[in-house]
Amino acid sequence: MKFLLASALIYSAAAFGSSVPDVLLCTDAEAQSPRDVTPGSFGAKSGRNIPPLNYDVINDLVQVNTHFHYGAEHYSEGQYDQVNAGSGEYMPGTGEQPGWFCDNEKLGVTTQELTPFTFQYCDGVEVGNTYEIHWVYSSGGSTIADGLGGAFARTNNADVIVASRSFVVVNDGGNNVEDLLHTPGFESAPTTYYGSTTGASFDNTVCSPYQVTWAVDPMCNLISASSFDTMCRDMKEQYQMTADTAAHGSRTLVSEDFVARDLFVSMDAYVEVATNGYGQ
Repeated sequence: MKFLLASALIYSAAAFGSSVPDVLLCTDAEAQSPRDVTPGSFGAKSGRNIPPLNYDVINDLVQVNTHFHYGAEHYSEGQYDQVNAGSGEYMPGTGEQPGWFCDNEKLGVTTQELTPFTFQYCDGVEVGNTYEIHWVYSSGGSTIADGLGGAFARTNNADVIVASRSFVVVNDGGNNVEDLLHTPGFESAPTTYYGSTTGASFDNTVCSPYQVTWAVDPMCNLISASSFDTMCRDMKEQYQMTADTAAHGSRTLVSEDFVARDLFVSMDAYVEVATNGYGQ
């Protein structure tokens, strides 16, 4: 199946010396992220008339980054929809806000799978927690590195595709993913939508000025602790990454007033948009 995507991603105004104002009110901004990706979720913002890229185009792009967030930034009812009361209001040791968590009991996570694991390469990652991983591909990139500045290493007008999956880390040998650093490994079509960059500096008052298209797996997944740690090892040994071997905080879930309307959410909706025209 061919996945339809569109893209235009800039990590932050400061990172690229942009003249876009650092403070943009959400009432003046384009559609934002993260959002509720539950089927049938509502959004009130219209997207721009940007023709979607086919997902297959990632074969012609350069992967420029992989990073992960503590808890899922997106929300999916019945999947990652839990408040992690055990960690409190903030990420341990950082003061940053966590995202949403999967229900480990519903997933059938066993006591054995929650046995602590000694991570040698990932910083602050723990068994039993949910993490949302982002893989970023760009037409303007040259190599994988910390941050997203590398997406514009060769051009300021890059096409970028971002893939996202949420995992519970478990200590077992049955949920291994080979080459997690480079492999999103979608098992079915992701939910795709027009949105924005994320990050804890934005909320429902101050919004991101940069448009992003997301391809989000709406399901919770299990990942072995060893596979996760191997991803961090590969970050450090293959690309000398350090900043992205620790989890980032999450942006507050965006109000439906500031997220893309339903037409731009599902795969079927993209087909409808392509047939009837964008922004109609």
